[in-house]
Amino acid sequence: RVGVDLREVLNAIRYLARTGCGWRMLPVHFGPWQTIYWWFRRLVRRFLFVTLHNVALMLDRERAGREASPSAGVLDSQTVKSPQAAGGGGYDAAKRLKGRKRHIAVDT
Repeated sequence: RVGVDLREVLNAIRYLARTGCGWRMLPVHFGPWQTIYWWFRRLVRRFLFVTLHNVALMLDRERAGREASPSAGVLDSQTVKSPQAAGGGGYDAAKRLKGRKRHIAVDT
């Protein structure tokens, strides 16, 4: 694990996220996949990615002139007709529709 540049570790993780390839298919110029995976697990356990996401979200909300944290949220659902849904789809008795149900959550 010594001798691997942390920038290359982050570049490798970005590469994995962008391409969707498996750990073992990681190009060798990033270093051994086992080392990159070890660093990834370490960063996940320390909540680094969640923290980065939350800080970026708060900065984006402030840039748009809103409060950093939402004060309330709204949940809604919609039934979409889909007779060829995998597994036959579901049935919404209230609307008498067969299909899929999709949900959305937005902040106010």
